Amino acid sequence: MIENLSASNSLARFESTVLERLKDSNRFDDFIACKDAFDDLLLNGDLTNYLNSELSKSLGDPAYYPTAGPERSLMIIDRPEYKAFLIFLSQIDIATSEQRRFIAGATGHQMIGCISGSPITFMKFRQPNPEPCEVFDRERGLIREADVVIAAGQTVVFEASRDAFCPTKSDASLVLRLTTTHLCHTRWDYDKRTGEPIRAVAASLVDSRVDFAVRTLGRVGNAASVPVLVNLCDHPAHFIRWSAIQALAMLAPDKAVSMLESARRDVHPHIREAAHRTLESINLQETPSNGNYDRIQQ
Repeated sequence: MIENLSASNSLARFESTVLERLKDSNRFDDFIACKDAFDDLLLNGDLTNYLNSELSKSLGDPAYYPTAGPERSLMIIDRPEYKAFLIFLSQIDIATSEQRRFIAGATGHQMIGCISGSPITFMKFRQPNPEPCEVFDRERGLIREADVVIAAGQTVVFEASRDAFCPTKSDASLVLRLTTTHLCHTRWDYDKRTGEPIRAVAASLVDSRVDFAVRTLGRVGNAASVPVLVNLCDHPAHFIRWSAIQALAMLAPDKAVSMLESARRDVHPHIREAAHRTLESINLQETPSNGNYDRIQQ
């Protein structure tokens, strides 16, 4: 929790409530149960006082740097289970969102409240078949629902995997946002016009960087890289497991074949299918083709 908010009763109550509810649970009902404490923090003025304090510190000390969150935001709470931050939502942000042809599915539960400023309109879709969220399927499209509008003092809640949303109208608003950790390893992007799934990408920046590092090792690594890559063949994210096998194919083909045999029993159907196809298409002295799995959506 940010130090100069630590004395705030509303923030302490908010953090205590959220931590109690979410520490050992990813259930949406438990997340919704945080709303009373969230609304209290939204309405009582403590967050405005915090912004005034941050502005005063920045003006008085050029070396002072506020705790940053995502772009155009200030972090209030940063825990492994959840994060809370303030966002300034402007017409520029809305225009940027409108220009994107895709809408992203929520990978964590989201609670968004308007502290002040103009009302915010959200385009909202619902995923009727969210499970399994890790297995990309072009047949599982979104259903458009009515737009959601929140004014100052109001809150909207979105469910991980089931909801996709984006702001479409607001002149300028200050927003409080609570989000859980990513509840799945992939984020689905959908066509904003049709609701059809376009692609699946890494939900976590950390997973994305690990995947990039693994692919890089496949190009520039050496024998010392092999034990690390073997361990990554058991990574929770299926796309990292497959990238590790591909990297091993470039550095230690025999080990890659062994990992491919194991991958035929992988929990993810796309990995199983890719491993089966690759093993069928090569001799023991050949390496898995990077193209085999690329033709199968992650």
